Amino acid sequence: VAASRNHSSLQASIRECDDVLKTCDSLLHTFTRDLGAITRDIQGLNQRATSLQTLTSNRQRAETGLADFIQRASVPSTLIRGITTAPTDPSYSAFLEDLGGRVDAVARTGEAGKISEALDRLVKVA
Repeated sequence: VAASRNHSSLQASIRECDDVLKTCDSLLHTFTRDLGAITRDIQGLNQRATSLQTLTSNRQRAETGLADFIQRASVPSTLIRGITTAPTDPSYSAFLEDLGGRVDAVARTGEAGKISEALDRLVKVA
């Protein structure tokens, strides 16, 4: 009878251990699945970060090129005043040469048609 009780108690303990192991196994599977999802999210974020870095680099290069073009093609107010109000002396020729260089810079880009009217009016005023 005592051995039977011990055997019964041992079986109950084994069942409890099996239940604990099943719970641990279930938790481990859930953790593994969640860890896989987190890994995929991190990989996606890394790809997105690389994409954004490339986009930023491209934009910076475009900005540099555009800033250079704007600097060469823009007509500052001092040049406009110099052409429209300066006496016809050597400094006047320098103003016209500066304007001509800016017109040439725009013409080399193929965008001259878009802004040629404004430049033509300025040259006519000069």
